[in-house]
Amino acid sequence: MTTKTDKQVKVIREPSLLDALIPLIFMIVMLALSIVIFGLDASLGPLQVSLLMSAVVAAVVAHKNGHSWEKLGEEIVKGISLSIGRPASGASDRPE
Repeated sequence: MTTKTDKQVKVIREPSLLDALIPLIFMIVMLALSIVIFGLDASLGPLQVSLLMSAVVAAVVAHKNGHSWEKLGEEIVKGISLSIGRPASGASDRPE
């Protein structure tokens, strides 16, 4: 019998080749469809939506392989913070 205090250990699996290709193929197809459907106007929004949807697909694949939603969220925040040149809240790499 298990109780709520028992912690279940999640095993994080290495992604298979298919796991790695699913987000990539999804992104290529979505970007191509956006350009085919919207033409030059695709740069006004549909391309960004396609990229965001591809990121969601990649997160779902990572979750399937054992990564927690909390850890994925933390890594997303770190990546965005790094790209804009600001440290994530509570995770400053720069000495003050």
